[in-house]
Amino acid sequence: MPLPDRSADTVPGGAVVSDRGLVHQRNEDAGAVAPGIAVVCDGVSMSPDPDDASRAAVDAVLQVLTGPAEHGTGPAGRAGTPAGPVARAPGGPADGAGGPEERLAAAARAAAAAVAALGDPGHAPACTLVAATLDAGVLRVVGIGDSRAYWVPDDGPAELVTEDDSWAAGAIRAGEDPDRAWADARAHTLTSWLGADAQVPTEVRTVRLDRSGLVVLCSDGLWNYLLDPAEFGAAVRAAYAGDLLETAESLVALALDRGGRDNITVALLRHEAA
Repeated sequence: MPLPDRSADTVPGGAVVSDRGLVHQRNEDAGAVAPGIAVVCDGVSMSPDPDDASRAAVDAVLQVLTGPAEHGTGPAGRAGTPAGPVARAPGGPADGAGGPEERLAAAARAAAAAVAALGDPGHAPACTLVAATLDAGVLRVVGIGDSRAYWVPDDGPAELVTEDDSWAAGAIRAGEDPDRAWADARAHTLTSWLGADAQVPTEVRTVRLDRSGLVVLCSDGLWNYLLDPAEFGAAVRAAYAGDLLETAESLVALALDRGGRDNITVALLRHEAA
């Protein structure tokens, strides 16, 4: 079933809005929120049925993160092998294989498996993924592709938590001038994604939040208009007046006002410092 041209949802402490934009004929993004959980996926337009890939990945992440805790460690409740390196918050708990880092990694593995099951290397729906959990002031994020997660405190510099898997991001990390990299025709070419012919995300990034603010997950339909994290943070703060759904709607409207050349999905989680 095709994804709706526009959808929105809100939960305590979270909100999400997804919009087709002004150019694409369908919405290939998907996003969702649950208390302390947010996920955004962006279908790879050059793949077949990218909207199916996005929806399958989002559903798989939610199933793991909102299901019984024992299911977070591997398929059918069995303990799984950790996905890879884990970045831990200084002073945070030393989580075991069934802890929150591994649970989020298991959700990413489940998303990868769900998308891979839709096809094979000859017919491979594909999408990006960024998923986050927020618990007791600790933000954990996993991602693959170029959907992003930002931490935007109410005061202080905004932070891009994820690293893009794209040609431009790789070129910049190798020393290329950012303006030249983003102007290149290859800029948004993905180097990693979810799909039958793809790699599984391997790293969970952890950030301890020391002040109040917003966690923002989004597809490139928004951040492509706000490349500088400081500019992104300023736009988020300008949009936020206490209501998360209105904030997400305002950020989608900003992308539409600037051209709406891609699908746009924004998911928000609110952190209130003690």
